[in-house]
Amino acid sequence: MTHLPALPILVPLLMGGLLVALRSLPPALHRTAAGLTILAVLTIVLLLASATADGTVLAYIAGNWSAPFGIALAVDRLTVVMLLLATIAVLACFCSATDGEDAQAPHFHALLCLQLAGLCGAFLTADLFNLFVFFELLLISSYGLLLNAHGGERVTATTHYLVVNLVGSALFLISVALLYGVTGTLNLADLARRLPLLSSTDLPLAQVGLALLLVVFGIKAAMAPLYFWLPGTYHAASAPVAALFAVFTKIGVYCIARVFNTLSGSPAALELVTRSLLPLGLVTLVLGTLGVLAARDLRALAASLIIVSSGTLLAAFGFFSVGTTATALFYLANSTLAGAAFFLVASLVRLARAEHEDHLNIGTPLLRSGMLGALFVASAMTSAGLPPTSGFVAKLGLLTASAREISGYWFWAILLTSSVVILVALARSGSLIFWRPMTAEHLRLASANAALGRTAATEALRVSRGTTAAVVLLLVCGAALTVYAAPVQRYLSAAAISLAAPTRYIDAIFSVVPVERRP
Repeated sequence: MTHLPALPILVPLLMGGLLVALRSLPPALHRTAAGLTILAVLTIVLLLASATADGTVLAYIAGNWSAPFGIALAVDRLTVVMLLLATIAVLACFCSATDGEDAQAPHFHALLCLQLAGLCGAFLTADLFNLFVFFELLLISSYGLLLNAHGGERVTATTHYLVVNLVGSALFLISVALLYGVTGTLNLADLARRLPLLSSTDLPLAQVGLALLLVVFGIKAAMAPLYFWLPGTYHAASAPVAALFAVFTKIGVYCIARVFNTLSGSPAALELVTRSLLPLGLVTLVLGTLGVLAARDLRALAASLIIVSSGTLLAAFGFFSVGTTATALFYLANSTLAGAAFFLVASLVRLARAEHEDHLNIGTPLLRSGMLGALFVASAMTSAGLPPTSGFVAKLGLLTASAREISGYWFWAILLTSSVVILVALARSGSLIFWRPMTAEHLRLASANAALGRTAATEALRVSRGTTAAVVLLLVCGAALTVYAAPVQRYLSAAAISLAAPTRYIDAIFSVVPVERRP
């Protein structure tokens, strides 16, 4: 139990390196090893959830150093939530890739394990420099996953993605250099204690450093106007990778919430951040909604829905209140699951419609598409926030919590308008793909398909059993959020209270005592 906080990083990291070294092993063994690794990490996360359920914060300092030295890791309720979402997203990616995507790249499962290690590290670390290191680990592995299959569109999208993230990495280094220069530390707990003690001459440098951090996290979170890399990247990615990328923007959102709430004891240093986060979130929400309305295929629509979810979360966290933060965490869980499921459903539709792919036009009817249609409707309802889905519970909670805030009326107006537009866009998409008047040519094709006894939709589901299983997994998790909304919301409310009052988080990191070595 002492080393439990480090295991979500170490287990997939070691397995990823091992799979690279043993690349000559049969693909089936790679697939089995990766699957067992993901299940092992899921088990570890559940153990961490049990250990922190009462509000305990588990801290771990690698190298047997006392804080603020060494690699600091910390686990609280919010960390557990993010670890669980990341592991579920990786598991869905793995299931979908077993349809054949993993056979197109010799190192797919190694990259997936390294990706999981980077995700877990980003959520566990309590040090800004180590956060940079884990960012680079998950980004490097994501480059390989994005280039998993061939194609000019994928190469172009990866190039854009690479350039944007290199710029973000450079800004990250500049920001941590500024903060280290004026405080002498990058440990979050130590920063929280030193920032309020800065002199008037050092404070402006700290403000610039924190503002740059907001820009860096904003790039990860697809915050306006820094989201231009996302639509092309997500559109070009393969279905399993796009589903995994649904959790990527949540890393930036999590870092904004974690870092700036932990440093909230120095309001002067965070003045620029606290003033700009809400309006930037609302602008992102508006632009993402326009992207949903303008989408010409399901993949573009799904990418715009990711931007919408980021804008909603940024605006909700921008209130910096416990009530909106708690409901925002519920929305974060729902939007991650719904976004990943929608990308996978889009891939099933694309396969079923053949040359028409997932374009929003009138093509060959999807006959006997009851199962595929049900998956589309379920994911669309959750994304739009229709009752009785978890999306409805999340948006209702956001509206209720924001009604008590000074700028809540702006949030109400934009969120409700966005929800109506998204509902119209999704209904239009479903109508074009699953429900349309049949022409004479469509009737002829219908007769031919009936004679064959197998339709395109049923064939797509048959050859994509892994993807179908991944969609069902994500939708079941979303349904569980609805069924257990009350206890989940209580848990997330407790997480929001701890986030807003980080004393226990800070004290836990400083309370780790080095182990005395026996002679």
